[in-house]
Amino acid sequence: MKRLLVFVLLLFCCNILKANFDLQSDLSQQSILSPQTNIDESPWQHYIGTGPSLAIAEDDEYIWVGGAGLSKISKSTNEVTLFTRSNSGLPDNAINAICVDRNGNKWIGTASGLVKYDGTNWYLFNSSNSALAYDYIYDIKEDGLGNLWIGTSLGLNKFNGGTNWTTYTKSDWNGRYDAVTKVAFDKNGIPWIVISYGGYLAKLEGGKWTLYEEGKSFLPFNIGAKTIAFDNENNLWIGGTYKSNIIKYDGTNATIYDVSNTGISFVGVQNIIVDDYNNKWITSSNGIIYYDNSNWSQSDLTNSGLSHQETYTILAAKNNFTYVSTLKGIDKFNGTGWTHINLGNKSELYSFSGECTEAPNGDIWINTYNGLTQISNGIWRYHDISYFDYFLSINRIKFDKTGVLWGATNFGLLRYDGTNWELFNKINSGMPDDHFFDLDIAQDNVIWCAGLKSIMKFDGLALSCQEFTNSNSGIFDAQFYNIAVDNDGVVYAASNKGFSVIKNGITTNYDSKNSPLPNFFYSQNIEIDKNNNIWIADRNNGAFKFKNDGTWEKFTMENSGIGINFIRYVYCDNKDNVWFVSQNGITKYDGTNWQNINTANSGIGTNICRTLLIDSHGNYWVGTYAGFSFHDATLLGIEEDNQTIPADFNLSQNYPNPFNPVTSINYQLSHESKINIKVFDILGIEVAELVNEIKDAGKHSINFDGSKLASGIYFYRISAGEFSQVKKMILLK
Repeated sequence: MKRLLVFVLLLFCCNILKANFDLQSDLSQQSILSPQTNIDESPWQHYIGTGPSLAIAEDDEYIWVGGAGLSKISKSTNEVTLFTRSNSGLPDNAINAICVDRNGNKWIGTASGLVKYDGTNWYLFNSSNSALAYDYIYDIKEDGLGNLWIGTSLGLNKFNGGTNWTTYTKSDWNGRYDAVTKVAFDKNGIPWIVISYGGYLAKLEGGKWTLYEEGKSFLPFNIGAKTIAFDNENNLWIGGTYKSNIIKYDGTNATIYDVSNTGISFVGVQNIIVDDYNNKWITSSNGIIYYDNSNWSQSDLTNSGLSHQETYTILAAKNNFTYVSTLKGIDKFNGTGWTHINLGNKSELYSFSGECTEAPNGDIWINTYNGLTQISNGIWRYHDISYFDYFLSINRIKFDKTGVLWGATNFGLLRYDGTNWELFNKINSGMPDDHFFDLDIAQDNVIWCAGLKSIMKFDGLALSCQEFTNSNSGIFDAQFYNIAVDNDGVVYAASNKGFSVIKNGITTNYDSKNSPLPNFFYSQNIEIDKNNNIWIADRNNGAFKFKNDGTWEKFTMENSGIGINFIRYVYCDNKDNVWFVSQNGITKYDGTNWQNINTANSGIGTNICRTLLIDSHGNYWVGTYAGFSFHDATLLGIEEDNQTIPADFNLSQNYPNPFNPVTSINYQLSHESKINIKVFDILGIEVAELVNEIKDAGKHSINFDGSKLASGIYFYRISAGEFSQVKKMILLK
């Protein structure tokens, strides 16, 4: 009997050890990311503006804010520490969600995976090393049992923080979409989710999903549900983006609150929270809305210390302060007064980064929210143009031949001569339309604008304008998004119905009937290359090339290397390369080869890119969803070389690969040569020189020891006279 008891105890201990081993093994695969090079020393520099932020959470000492980068704010001093890809283990600067668990760990939802930060180490979970449904994360919440619920673009994960993952998708809730953008728990611990930014809610109760669809449930039609929260009485509160109201659902009946019964217009609701006293706090485009269960009130620029009218996320913290994210940073409210806290590392940048343009004098200009940022000789300056009494959405800026800046806005044409700002619109210049999405400047210095229902030609000297419509020119009767003018004065305009070309007063229209353009055409921008080919970025269908011989070519992820069909921007450089900017990073096309630059193979801030500029010095300015990523062109990544290897040289792939910590690199020479082999990290920084001497013809091998380096991707390059080649290797500790 004693022997049997000893055997059972041994078996139990073995199982405990095995479970511990399995857990440690699992943790060892979480890709502990060591802190990278300091931001000021990195070839990739990340310029982060002050706001807005999309996520906020707290621990005992700090407020944690996510948006462009991860900010840690001291509750006692308001001091801010910024974490980006350059100084932390973050895989991406785009932060959408933060959850502080019961053990104090920070769980960070990025555009490139889930990160756990325990205060020392950074652990990465993505779709490659775990069961995460998708790398783009919208929301993270912890339930009463310590499980994490993670909303992603391709479904919902339930994760115990160790080894157990459960995935739910549209097949589970019998819906049309997978994307889960918000998670909340009722007072019984039942999870509710918002699906694909509006239209659907779902709850998981008793192992069964129930779907609630707009117009077919308690949800009214076309509310565009975006945020949900439960109060202390288990009422569900729902805020939407399409209608100016919010909804309270008690499990049976729905009550709609709008301007008719509250006196408040709920425009652009972003977030709803319920504090410990059951008060409701709502962020919106009109400031903060507060409901104490008896009265409704509103805080905006006219009656409070809010830094901006546009508010995003909000936290009623344990220290009795309320923290709210605006377009200009974080505002801290103590019940009577406000304190503003700047985020980021460039207070001259606001909102998500817009287009970047170089002036004739070499200054860099960035169009941001209600203003422009100018960079002159390394000095940053923000131009606030809100004094025009309009909310100006600056959609495009260009410089004319005299160096004057012109901007296409939603309230006319903006002009800046270096001293004075002017706005030309219907009121002061006789324009038939003044809502412009794009502009270009012809060789004769005339400005061409793409508008709501027409194209406009504007003479900035004579202050005269000419409107082109369907009735007087034959262009599409449509909304025009983009426009470009070539050196011969030919005008190219993209609308939601097709593509119009005006040449010598004659219009030719292209749509799905006579070109590869789709039925619904949603262009993002137009570029003209050195050979007068026209390149068009499309939101849903890749990119199109209208060749100088009048024929078309279509580029999609199925027939090219663009990687994704949502192209935000196309850019033609002065070396005949075409760059495609997308949510897959930036991709260069030289006419034959494709090269993608993303977070996996470079130090770029995020894969969600918006614009690109290569300035006259060869510097790269990449406008992203999370600020600007800047890089000198001569240092832009070390990418794997796909050229044909000369017959007399050969560089082999290292073995083993991945390795820990030693690997062998073999190479072959047909004649005596001076050889140099160096190793670089993913930022392009040299970490080792393995060979730098003359070698005889024949086969050679060299070992590389990475024991002093952090896990990650590295590149090794061989140079021998005119021959050079690069290969990639992975150090996995």
